[in-house]
Amino acid sequence: MRLLLAFAVLGCGRDQRTPKAPGADCALVAETLTSFELGNYASLEERAPKVDAWRARCEAEELTKVEGQCVIDARTTDELRMCGKPLMFAPYVPTKEGEPIAGLPPACSDYLVTLEKYARCRGLPPETRQSIATTVATMRKNWSGLSGPMPQAVTDACVQGHDAVAQAMVSFNCF
Repeated sequence: MRLLLAFAVLGCGRDQRTPKAPGADCALVAETLTSFELGNYASLEERAPKVDAWRARCEAEELTKVEGQCVIDARTTDELRMCGKPLMFAPYVPTKEGEPIAGLPPACSDYLVTLEKYARCRGLPPETRQSIATTVATMRKNWSGLSGPMPQAVTDACVQGHDAVAQAMVSFNCF
């Protein structure tokens, strides 16, 4: 009985913190980030110090297995930016309703703002307004993570979308 009591008392003093989640494969994360930074054809001598630096950063940031896998699976800078701890690029920062999105053609920011106004139109049924608002919020989130130059076709599509929504707003007296 005394032995059982001793084990119970000793067990109470044990560290009761939540165990850490499994860590990322920092060696593979480092290789991936080095490839983003230098490209796949850099020499081993050129890659080695970069790989060491990225591995150290990965370990210092204590990336979880899921965060590390996101980095490893990323194929574009936009995908890498969407990871929980992107390390290399600034993280995705959502924009607020009515704000232009940096890096997005102005016509596309105008299109989003017009859609946001349309989602508040009293001439539309409430379910339709909610559906539009949800879609626009998703578009804003996805578009906020984009970077780099956009093809002219993107601007053209945004202009066409803006014009179509503007016409719909007129027909529903949404101004």
